[in-house]
Amino acid sequence: MIAPVLVSLALAGPAASLPVPPSVVIITLDTTRADHLGCYGATNAATPRLDELASRGVRFRRALSPVPLTLPAHASLLTGLVPRRHGVRDNAGYKLDAGVPLLTDRLKGAGFATAAFVSSAVLDREGGLARGFSTYDDSVRVGDRRAFDYQERAASQTVEAALPRIAALPAPFFLWIHFYDPHL
Repeated sequence: MIAPVLVSLALAGPAASLPVPPSVVIITLDTTRADHLGCYGATNAATPRLDELASRGVRFRRALSPVPLTLPAHASLLTGLVPRRHGVRDNAGYKLDAGVPLLTDRLKGAGFATAAFVSSAVLDREGGLARGFSTYDDSVRVGDRRAFDYQERAASQTVEAALPRIAALPAPFFLWIHFYDPHL
């Protein structure tokens, strides 16, 4: 399965001359194929903001997910390990063991501010991915129950929760934003 991964490096100049490492923003989109995004060549895509972010950041041409399930795939993204190594094999009934190192642990230890805003109950802190994040907003059961049945929140709700807090993040920061909307 090819999964689009957009990473934005907020650089003010050549990285070698920066006294502060660049900030990193990762946006993950559930069930999204790369060929449905403009930055990956889809001519009829309605993704102008993602396309703009991809043009200013780092866009991976080929990113493979070792599993087509939200929690195990994100556990792999944040650990660098496949499910049989990190132990999270499904969305339900699994939790990342506290002994498995996360990227956020290392970044926080290196002085990065860390924040995550997720849109699916599958990624709530019970799954074990909140470790190392100073802010882990998993308040997905918000808004009109008819919109997402309280298992997910719309991207607009996630962005509304994130924007005021993002503005206050000191550099360097690691920011992860997860959107569930493509499922619909």
